[in-house]
Amino acid sequence: APSTRPAALVAQATLPDQRVVQGTLADIAGAAVAANIQSPALLIVGDVAALGAVLGWFNPASLEQEQHLTA
Repeated sequence: APSTRPAALVAQATLPDQRVVQGTLADIAGAAVAANIQSPALLIVGDVAALGAVLGWFNPASLEQEQHLTA
């Protein structure tokens, strides 16, 4: 059912203060409100939305450390 499809919202994408909330299409709006996610944000829908924790492609802490090393 479409309402059970994985979904994720990404606010401040690729910035040190990036925030991600995950859920399903049925509950992502409530999760966004609870996490105070505001526009603009990316909405990702489908199986790939559930891979954020597995892939861990973006780590704001490592970006901040890199900035300190190059400053």
